[in-house]
Amino acid sequence: MNIAISGAPGSGKSTLARAIASHGWETVSAGSIMRKRARELDVSIAEMQAHAGDEGIDHAIDRAVAEVPATTKSRFLIDARMGWAFAPRCLSVLVTCSPEVAGARVFAARRDDEAFPSAEAATSMLIQRRDSEIRRYRSLYGRSYAEDDVFDLVVDTGTTSPEEAAERIVRIALVMEGECQEGVIDSFRGDNYFLSNMYETPIKFGGLLYASAECAYQAQKSLDPSVREAISRMDGKAAKRFASGRQPRDGWTGMRRGVMEQVVTSKFAQSPELRERLVHETAGFWLEEGNTWGDTYYGVVISEVTGRPFGGNVLGRMLMSVRHKLMSCQP
Repeated sequence: MNIAISGAPGSGKSTLARAIASHGWETVSAGSIMRKRARELDVSIAEMQAHAGDEGIDHAIDRAVAEVPATTKSRFLIDARMGWAFAPRCLSVLVTCSPEVAGARVFAARRDDEAFPSAEAATSMLIQRRDSEIRRYRSLYGRSYAEDDVFDLVVDTGTTSPEEAAERIVRIALVMEGECQEGVIDSFRGDNYFLSNMYETPIKFGGLLYASAECAYQAQKSLDPSVREAISRMDGKAAKRFASGRQPRDGWTGMRRGVMEQVVTSKFAQSPELRERLVHETAGFWLEEGNTWGDTYYGVVISEVTGRPFGGNVLGRMLMSVRHKLMSCQP
């Protein structure tokens, strides 16, 4: 199973990458590509970051990451800010720490291309660099690595040692590898339509009965009982259209993944037939919702840059998580 790690400058990503690599994962590093290109252009890494999009470096990294093999036995470690979105079949990990910890690390490292008079100066630069990266990535891709609810796992290197974090990550990756040996289900259509949230199956959620997971999910965007009641009488497409025309509740973006996970879990917990289908018909497969409507959060789309899937695949990851829990409960 491939592993993709992301994180802001100074988060400890590179140190963690080395710890993971010691377990047998081959590293593909965006940083190495960036630093090589900066030397060729005779500019600092900060200047390289500021003009990365103009120089086409971002897309060069994207293509390199997208070409990483994803066989049943491939074990590549992708160390790249947006690697999680381009890497095929990977455990996605966000590496974090406080800005102050990051600044102290970079100051202590005293790299030739990142020398600072103080830890405070390093911290200030890292914050500016992070903000610049986020703006650039959102401009290029419509999202960035700052959205921590996209990842399978978030690791705080300020409180966890690289060795401890690496062992945990590798352990999870090996479990995923064992459960995805048969290949990829890359579309929730046809025989696999039951995996889609639009698939009609009654779901009782929050005291109301909905026609599908999509309806139950869209209803949670509002706290208004009358809105939820109205959605309970709709099909999935109508519910999505109805909800998209209304302002979601405060804080919705921060809670959407948790709500979706509850809805998806309820869908399969309440239907013995669908539960059996998820466990037996998708056993051994990586699940990925390829789509044509541009959803790069819950699903993936084909990238114009690489010609390969791009996105967070949050729904597919949830389904695999639910499947794992159901399989663990079987006698």
